[in-house]
Amino acid sequence: MPAFGFLISIAFKDYVRDRRYGLVSALVLTSVLAPILVLFGIKNGIVEELFYRLRSDPTAVELRPLGQGQYDQAFVDKLIARPDVTYAIPTTRFLSSTVEVRNPENRQVPPRSGELVPSSKGDPLWGEALHWQDGVVEVVLSTSLLEKMKLTVGEKFRGRLGRFVDGRRQAVDISFYVQGVLPLSLSSRDLVLVPLSFLLAAEDYREGYRVSVFQAEGREKDVAAVDRTYASFRLYARSLEDVADLREHLLSLNVETNTALARINLIQTLDQVLSYIFWIVTGLAALGYALAASIQSSLVVIRKTPDLAVLKLLGFSSAHVSFFPVLQSVLTGLIGAVGAVGSYYVAEVFINDLVARLEMIDGVVASLPLLSALAAISITLLVCVVTSSVGGWRASKIYPSEGVRHD
Repeated sequence: MPAFGFLISIAFKDYVRDRRYGLVSALVLTSVLAPILVLFGIKNGIVEELFYRLRSDPTAVELRPLGQGQYDQAFVDKLIARPDVTYAIPTTRFLSSTVEVRNPENRQVPPRSGELVPSSKGDPLWGEALHWQDGVVEVVLSTSLLEKMKLTVGEKFRGRLGRFVDGRRQAVDISFYVQGVLPLSLSSRDLVLVPLSFLLAAEDYREGYRVSVFQAEGREKDVAAVDRTYASFRLYARSLEDVADLREHLLSLNVETNTALARINLIQTLDQVLSYIFWIVTGLAALGYALAASIQSSLVVIRKTPDLAVLKLLGFSSAHVSFFPVLQSVLTGLIGAVGAVGSYYVAEVFINDLVARLEMIDGVVASLPLLSALAAISITLLVCVVTSSVGGWRASKIYPSEGVRHD
């Protein structure tokens, strides 16, 4: 071990003495590695940004049933119990899920039709529970409907439900309270998120039943609440990876759905294509550098043959001497790799700033995590060890007498 420590000291001092040669070699490595890191950073940044947008978009994991059917509460409960489902709630027929929205404070705003959407605690679109008490229904409006009706959060407005009973038109007015607003990125439709209990009461009212909470008379409903069936449901997968399996499960139940699988598959395909391109470029660059580094290591040994022979004369073994070019190659690799990583982070700032100023893409375009940077340095050092082993093998074959002959 003392001999090896002394050898490290000699190799380092020799490297410093011949530093111009070593720094040129490190610069060559930097020029090869830096563009590869830029390519990886851009690939990683773009793909991660796209996946981040998907994961932060609740509609990306939504499965929307096509058409309408008959689903009981047990069906919905089974969906909720699945580990790949994060949220499920039944909903009513489409014809029963509309409401006429009015702004009583602004008569110049014409009434509009809003789409009633059931919601509860944990809803990916809102999250908080909505309540219906004291005759006031808490709702969450989509941005489009809020702007059209010139309403604000915390304001009350009126809604009207209409129906035909025995050939006579009837209507009931509802008091709504704007609890919140959905971002335009979540939906461009005129949505009104309401408690499920209100939506079910609205369906019963539309179908001509007596609804005491609306003080509306009608025929008695002869179906128990536990036997109620729903025309559709809202369903959200737990993650992007669960969408495909959940879709297949619903297909096995003869339920067709509309999903964002096309968007998910597109980004996954883009990730694979960019990964292939990155590894092809990296492989070609690594092969070229490995061949050049192997030849360079052999040339270094040839040039330093007298010095290495003297080390053997001083009693260093062949194994010790073989480490001499390896140590210097590792030092070159460390300088070159650190220089490449530093060059990348400088380029990353300029790339992201340029894209931000041109307003071409929102978010980060180039990104290289610190762990990936450390991995790049480690792999570079490993390549240097492997390529310099050729020179190390040549160094181990040097005879001590070669130093005497040169003297």
